[in-house]
Amino acid sequence: MSFPELLLYGFLVILMPLTFLWLLSLLIENVSTVDVYRGVGFVLISIFYFLNTTGFEERKMLIMALVMVWGLRLSAYMIWINFGKPEHPRHQKIRRQFDPKKFWWISFFRVFFVQGILMTFVSMPLLGAQYYSGTAYFTTWDKIGLLVWTIGFIFEAGSDYQMLKFKANPKNKGKVLQNGFWKYSRHPNYFGGALVWWGYALISIGGGMYFPVISAVFVTFWFLSFTHWNLVEKSRRKGSSAYEEYVRKTSNFFPFPPKRRLRVTEK
Repeated sequence: MSFPELLLYGFLVILMPLTFLWLLSLLIENVSTVDVYRGVGFVLISIFYFLNTTGFEERKMLIMALVMVWGLRLSAYMIWINFGKPEHPRHQKIRRQFDPKKFWWISFFRVFFVQGILMTFVSMPLLGAQYYSGTAYFTTWDKIGLLVWTIGFIFEAGSDYQMLKFKANPKNKGKVLQNGFWKYSRHPNYFGGALVWWGYALISIGGGMYFPVISAVFVTFWFLSFTHWNLVEKSRRKGSSAYEEYVRKTSNFFPFPPKRRLRVTEK
């Protein structure tokens, strides 16, 4: 199959479980079910690419291993933080925009179908790394890609773990996490996620496919501009002078040493 054909069939592979999750969301009236699928969805589409491409076998195995580690961890994390919780505010915002009697079918196209399209587009490096057999050996691009992926995974998984541990301690209620990765970036998990996709893109280049890099560019700009930031930071700013100080001294996305601490009295 050609590259576009594999993307099309990959979209169908992703869409089938999304359709099931949509039906489930109707029963529980919570479209946040889509969030827990993201990691597993990339694992499924990578398996499809693996079975239907003839690229360098070792590179295919490498990309599959990386996607499985990253994807399964992400979905497990999303299940952990969403289980038993109400619908995410960004989904509630979409729900309020439409007639409740029509939202049941609008949610399929507005949330689940769009998610499938985006995931297929973003998956291009995963296909690119497995599609072409012109470089049947590991290149410098592969090695750099693996290094970038590793750094990104450490940032993403490490910052998620630190936040879970911080929130699990009742003594931290109302406080702001300012240690570990969160000392250098207000969104270290997003920064790590972007690096993960740059890692995949570089491995795709190692396989001789260059244009899938556009996927990593898209993911980076998505993280940089995603309105979820506004939702998260808006809720955290309310009545918290400590978080205001944190915003002033801490980088938004890229990790940098914090600015000089400002003396602020907690309200």
